[in-house]
Amino acid sequence: MFRRNYREAYERMRNTPHFNQNTYNASTTEPWWPDSTAPVPPQYLSNLPWHRRALYSIGRFCAALIRKLNQLLGFLLWILTLLLAARFLFTLFGLTHSLFSQWIFAASAPFMFPFERFMPISHYSGYAIDGSILVAIFIYWLGVFLVRRFLKLLVTRPA
Repeated sequence: MFRRNYREAYERMRNTPHFNQNTYNASTTEPWWPDSTAPVPPQYLSNLPWHRRALYSIGRFCAALIRKLNQLLGFLLWILTLLLAARFLFTLFGLTHSLFSQWIFAASAPFMFPFERFMPISHYSGYAIDGSILVAIFIYWLGVFLVRRFLKLLVTRPA
């Protein structure tokens, strides 16, 4: 039965105008779909065993994960910087009684906890300059910069 179906399919394909005898009889082409399949070039085939390819795939996945974590740290640093800069500006101009400024103070309180009384608030011409907020911004920038550089070292290949 299979031989008869095979012969019928061959005859049908032979009568089509786009039939190519070389493509049909090629050893790497499925005879039922002569125009749909093509052999994979040998340079694209890997010579590595499956466990080595699996380890490389896991390594590439971890590298992509570390790069995304690096991007996330940069994004969170910018959000924290904006939050602390808003706190600094609200303190500078004495805008501490509105609901929005109270929300900014409440949201930035956990990040300001280590620096709360680090420097005294300086008053100058009606403005209140809180230096501990500026120190906190600098320390957070420095810390995230060092962590991101370390993560970048994990991802780059040695020369």
